[in-house]
Amino acid sequence: MIDDSKLRRIEDLQKKLFSRDPSRLPPKRQGILHATPHDAPRTWSDVVPAAAGTMKETMKRVTAHTPFFKKFFIFAAIFFVIAVGFGLYMFKTGGNSVSTDNVAISVLGNAFTSGGEDLPLQIEVTNKNPVALQY
Repeated sequence: MIDDSKLRRIEDLQKKLFSRDPSRLPPKRQGILHATPHDAPRTWSDVVPAAAGTMKETMKRVTAHTPFFKKFFIFAAIFFVIAVGFGLYMFKTGGNSVSTDNVAISVLGNAFTSGGEDLPLQIEVTNKNPVALQY
């Protein structure tokens, strides 16, 4: 059997857990952050600070410093366009491509021969590729 004191402790914990009363909640621990005062205007003004300069000067400063990744992306895009263009050119013109479809092999000779005799054959290889074949 469960002791009454244990039941009472469980009920107390449930009341603390499910209570909507803020006084029952444990106090919140504050961190070590401190407020830092900033000198900022409280209203909008029509006067442009002298340090800001003109719009052209600001744009020059922004565009003068282009990040590395932006340059890399532009280079990659240009390389991709050139590679696709070269691939299409080579595909359309045929280029220096070697294909087995452009090589014809024909074997000429008798279809039948007597047993134990030599079979004379003539083999003709025709290369229709624009590049010479080796071996």
